[in-house]
Amino acid sequence: MSDDEEGELNGDGDDEVEVVKPPPAPPAAAATAAAATAAAATAAPLRKLVLSDKSYFVFMCNGETHHECLRRMLFAAPGDKDKVTTGSLLFLYDYSSSEMTGPFEASSDSGKEIVKGAFGGKFKFQTRVKYLNNGRAGVKNKGKMRESMTATVTKASFNSEVLGQAANYRKVPSKLTTDEGKKLMGLLQKMGWSAELLGLELE
Repeated sequence: MSDDEEGELNGDGDDEVEVVKPPPAPPAAAATAAAATAAAATAAPLRKLVLSDKSYFVFMCNGETHHECLRRMLFAAPGDKDKVTTGSLLFLYDYSSSEMTGPFEASSDSGKEIVKGAFGGKFKFQTRVKYLNNGRAGVKNKGKMRESMTATVTKASFNSEVLGQAANYRKVPSKLTTDEGKKLMGLLQKMGWSAELLGLELE
């Protein structure tokens, strides 16, 4: 075998192999900015919630009925004293733990036995509820969303900060005035409730 032939077999010829290099990766900051821009472009606008246009109701529960209310998304009371209309803002107050969860939005007018047999048939005045804006802001875990909507509100703080009365004034009313409802929303916000989490802008 000649020297020329051996050089060709060993790749020692004069031909050069062109190496194609991948394009450089974008800087981390640029990639982050691009991702943020894309997310902003696809995000739905915040829903404006005009608090002065709403009716406000508080439904009472205990540790046992609390879970059934949230599992069924159904609030109930013994009697039909105050008519709840679709779109009203509702709060669930667990008097056994002083936990206030809400607000929710009534997805139906109140009625008698909307779900027959619910709550063992004891509470026949019922209203279907839903999460405000259906939790648009991407909280997929309902338990986590409920946790963010729950705060400890003692009867004393409710009476003083919402009703503007003495700590032992009276039991928590089922229907709040618009002013009382707005004060309750303010109290929950001070305790960490976030309108943005549910894609809301309060007015």
